[in-house]
Amino acid sequence: MEVAAPDYATFVWDHRIIRYFFLEGLVIMIYDHALTFGTEVKYIWSSKLRLSTIWFLLVRYVGLASNIVITLFYFGNSNHETCVRMQLVWEVLLVLQEVLVEVTLFVRVFAMYGLSLWILAGLLCTGCVSAVLALWAVIEYGTPKMLAAPGLAGCHGAFPRTTHVLFSPSPARRA
Repeated sequence: MEVAAPDYATFVWDHRIIRYFFLEGLVIMIYDHALTFGTEVKYIWSSKLRLSTIWFLLVRYVGLASNIVITLFYFGNSNHETCVRMQLVWEVLLVLQEVLVEVTLFVRVFAMYGLSLWILAGLLCTGCVSAVLALWAVIEYGTPKMLAAPGLAGCHGAFPRTTHVLFSPSPARRA
């Protein structure tokens, strides 16, 4: 699907808003890591290595790694080839993070309902539908096209208009 480039003022405004929301989440995540780091060292890092410990560390630090990549993506001074590679790394980390969180939630719900096979079947069906929809979106829309933005640092991706309309703040922008 071909992406029509928005006018420069709209483009800059949209990216400023996106970056503000990203920074807000990043600050909260770093604050949470700082608050809980002492307890994490005491109970996680000093304990025997178990599957649950590995899972905790994966969930916690894949999210941190993803946010570091996104920070470099949004605020780094990168050329086009680097932006394309960073976007691929970002997408891989995002999928890994989503899988870790979904599996964690599936296991918790499965355990809460007494290891019921009916619940497991429902969860697996939901997971399959989610995976099929994600695969369809990648095939249908592909990855965002990298755009040049003179005067703005970072990488800039353009999303298809059909996905942008869902999140557009004003009806005037939807026209």
